[in-house]
Amino acid sequence: MIKVADLEFNKEYWYSYIEFSRSSTRVNKRVSPKKVVYEPIKDTDDYYKSRGVVGFIKSLTGQHIYNVHSGSKVFEYIYKTQEEAIEGFNTMLYSELDKIKYEYELKQKIINKNFILNKNEGD
Repeated sequence: MIKVADLEFNKEYWYSYIEFSRSSTRVNKRVSPKKVVYEPIKDTDDYYKSRGVVGFIKSLTGQHIYNVHSGSKVFEYIYKTQEEAIEGFNTMLYSELDKIKYEYELKQKIINKNFILNKNEGD
């Protein structure tokens, strides 16, 4: 994670991201750690200037990833090094695993408490 104030124009950074579906464990979006560059907006980009955009985060192939607004404070998925990007990516995965474990245990408790029948209750 990096603060917007620490970003330097035309410098390379690392980006990684993973997003899971809220209703299942399916992966909606996955970007393995890759290099990105922070570029300033051009003087002719009046559309972006009027919306407070000061720069763009782009992949090295030119794919647009983020607009950087003047009020932005932190980028959660932008890192200074590849190691930090990998660590951030893995942290997102472990967080999702913890969420899945918690939801499983909660459902298991509800089933055991409310739905498992004793021998005499089924008649």
